[in-house]
Amino acid sequence: MYRSNSTNTRGLLSLDRFWRLVRCGLLQSYESTSAQKASLLVSWGFFIVLSYALGQVAQGIGNTIEWAFWWPLGGLPSKRILDGETLTDQQTARLTASLKSHGIVGEAFSAADAKAAIREMYARVKASGHAERIDKFNGIYGMLRSLASALIVTALGCAMSDSDLSAVILLALAAALILRRMHRFGWHYGRELAVVYLATQSSQLGMVAKDQQNGS
Repeated sequence: MYRSNSTNTRGLLSLDRFWRLVRCGLLQSYESTSAQKASLLVSWGFFIVLSYALGQVAQGIGNTIEWAFWWPLGGLPSKRILDGETLTDQQTARLTASLKSHGIVGEAFSAADAKAAIREMYARVKASGHAERIDKFNGIYGMLRSLASALIVTALGCAMSDSDLSAVILLALAAALILRRMHRFGWHYGRELAVVYLATQSSQLGMVAKDQQNGS
């Protein structure tokens, strides 16, 4: 019984000593000189600016890797959807007719026209309030692109620094797996955008026809 009380007393003293050290540390931090505070603020400001700059660099690397990945395959899925890939013939005909009727594309459209058409299709879907799944696919695609970029850059850095070959191979395999997932969600985004756009246009046409019938 006596030993138990002694142990509890030592534990309380240790806890009290711990809180005294914490209070002393906080007090010293509070009473730091103005020069130290200014140095700390400058350090945090430099860290924030550096983080923003590195984020822009990572975004640029991701865009380059994205272009290098999709270019041999014929371009981004959102553009290839307009050429009829992965859609049925009926869906392709409806999509082309809708885009032409709204003046979004002409009889023949270039890659720049296709990009503009995709942006306007998304804007119309967003305005109709049906872009939730499209945004989800796009978000996952962006995350996978950033992750693939990080893995590729890390693998190249390890290869140039004479690191263990197994680590380089493992990073390369992980990057390939992520790129495969990125490819899949890129097509998910393109298909979902086209199908939801067609659905919103059909719904709007149905509402117009209903209003005309009620008016007559």
